[in-house]
Amino acid sequence: MPPTEARIIGMDAALPGAAPSVRVGRIIGYGLDGVPVVDFPGNTRGPVNARILSAVGTVRPVPLPRDTDVVLVFDSGDLSRPIILGALGDASSPGTGIAATAVLSRPLEGDTLELLGRKQITLRCGRSSIEMHADGRIVIKGTRLVSRASEVNKIKGAVVALN
Repeated sequence: MPPTEARIIGMDAALPGAAPSVRVGRIIGYGLDGVPVVDFPGNTRGPVNARILSAVGTVRPVPLPRDTDVVLVFDSGDLSRPIILGALGDASSPGTGIAATAVLSRPLEGDTLELLGRKQITLRCGRSSIEMHADGRIVIKGTRLVSRASEVNKIKGAVVALN
């Protein structure tokens, strides 16, 4: 008995009359249920709801901004069933794309995690947040702030204002 031949074929070849397997579209907004709404060249039906591919080990995708260019594939070649694979950035301007598109729910490998934002990065949990701004300002907010050090705990600045 000859070995079974396995090969991968694109959706165009697999389904006669199917839509091209990959297209670039744009997020035009979000529905009331939080589902992204996309449009793409050749879409004659108007904006459609899309699903988002999540990386393994993530909780949920982070909403992408309106007017973000995204890579789309179509479930069974059906143009009314787009799936967002990811966001496209501008290769000529590093940092303009979407660097992190999912919330991590497992430990990271490696020694360093770097998040880049052109104007601001905000880490938020409940009623607390840390904002880092491009001008160098850092704002830490919370209902209670605790600073601990096993050695020296320094506060330095051109001016230090307490209360």
